[in-house]
Amino acid sequence: MNLVSIVVPVYNAENYLTDCVDSIRAQSYQNIEIILVDDGSTDTSASLCDQLGQLDPRIRVIHNSNHGVSNARNTGLDQATGEYILFVDSDDTISPNLVRDNLEELVSDNSDISLFGFQYVYDTVSRRETVSNTIDQTLHVTDDVFFQQHFADLYEREWMNCPWNKLIRRSILTENGIRFPEKYSICEDMIFSVCVIRQCKSIVLLSGTYYKYCLRSTDSLVTKYHSHHFEALSEHYRLVSDYCAGYPSNAVVQNTIRSRYVSSSIAYIKRIVNAPSLSGKQKRKQIRSLLHDSLFCSVRRQTRNVRQKRVTYALVRMRATLLLYWMYTLQRKLHG
Repeated sequence: MNLVSIVVPVYNAENYLTDCVDSIRAQSYQNIEIILVDDGSTDTSASLCDQLGQLDPRIRVIHNSNHGVSNARNTGLDQATGEYILFVDSDDTISPNLVRDNLEELVSDNSDISLFGFQYVYDTVSRRETVSNTIDQTLHVTDDVFFQQHFADLYEREWMNCPWNKLIRRSILTENGIRFPEKYSICEDMIFSVCVIRQCKSIVLLSGTYYKYCLRSTDSLVTKYHSHHFEALSEHYRLVSDYCAGYPSNAVVQNTIRSRYVSSSIAYIKRIVNAPSLSGKQKRKQIRSLLHDSLFCSVRRQTRNVRQKRVTYALVRMRATLLLYWMYTLQRKLHG
């Protein structure tokens, strides 16, 4: 039986970790190793990891000082011994048959990676609902068919953004030196995922929902400022664009990724303006730098159908730093 390594980075997850690990221990496929990497938690997560480790010999616990989720995942990757590897976030849960169903499909034709459906579980003050993100049927495809027929749709539906909806042949990572980029605290999942898919020659797309991705905070994903955000967006765009260049007839896909890059970069301007850690001068300097960035300008000129309000996009095209700054400042004051 193939051993599957399941890596769980843990940071201040005392309220959710037990449910997460219980869902992993309950897998119908038993030949797994569970690697809990405590990333210097300041709550009781570290001791909880040790307690969970006493319950199941398949659990290994690693305690690190705080270096971020990418470092924690890389630590787990370094310790993994399974032929296949799965990443699970410590505040999420997985279905009992995730490993069994995905592994069966992978082994049946010796595929490199499986991608599977998931649910967004919104648990915030303003929103409590579950939204499924899945496909109609399971497919086994070559890398060429995947790109030509499925990549653009799955890219738009965020299947390509995350590491946790994928069961990966571990040798794909080790033989190609693929790791999570530790210099970024955002977009690192997206960068990792495109690096992986570029190396996969045979791919399985599974129907069904196997992962519950829990969204409990509206702040971190929507409004939080990260100083390297634009740099990470640009790195991701370069990698995806290079991936697309390896296939013929990629014009439609290229415009899709260009549009996403431009829209995401413009959205980052609002995060800059709303960042409490920056002075007004620092904010205007960062906006100006983004608007004049050579890659951004080049991609923007080539892009059609950018998803932005007309006024906003017009100001971006004009490189109107001050007007954008004051527009978003006014919006922030009006909406509290």
